[in-house]
Amino acid sequence: MRGRIKQYLCILLAAAMLAGSLPFAVSAEGQEGVTVTSEAAFKEALNNHQSPITVNGTLTVDVGAEDNGRMRPVMFPADTLIRGVGDSKLCFRGPIQLEGDGICFQDIGLEFTSSNGLGSIPHREIFLAGHSLVLDNVATYRKGGDDSLTGTEPELLPTVYAGGYPGTENGVNASLTVRNSNDKTMFQAIYLGHGTET
Repeated sequence: MRGRIKQYLCILLAAAMLAGSLPFAVSAEGQEGVTVTSEAAFKEALNNHQSPITVNGTLTVDVGAEDNGRMRPVMFPADTLIRGVGDSKLCFRGPIQLEGDGICFQDIGLEFTSSNGLGSIPHREIFLAGHSLVLDNVATYRKGGDDSLTGTEPELLPTVYAGGYPGTENGVNASLTVRNSNDKTMFQAIYLGHGTET
């Protein structure tokens, strides 16, 4: 009898250790979460509406530009949790936009690298597009440049708009909630009363 109990306990312990080492979690909605270490894996997780998305490392993300040179936004589906491990951060070369409510960034750096270097127009927007965003212990500060090549802005900070990228559909209840702010939780400006950004 004791031998059988030991055997069952060993099986349970092995199952618990195996489950604890798996690289994904299951959210309340039954979606499988995923850990990403590359831009391609991050974009795939967004496209597949996976949540939570755990970022391990520093990822630079962009989805290209329009014909006029304006950077297109990275789109975030509703009910997506993006969280970091250690000093992980997401560095966006263009704007980001919400496609629904319930999007949260947690314990991560959220940086925007676009600057006015070489006469460029910076694209460091967070478009709420009429939806809800929570930033929980999120650092948004990035050091800027001090010459015409790297840019002349001392800080590269995002601007938050209630509306969306031109030509996209908006919800009607934009909200930004900042929790557990740290010394690098900073914004250039916040426009929650505006419609679509122009």
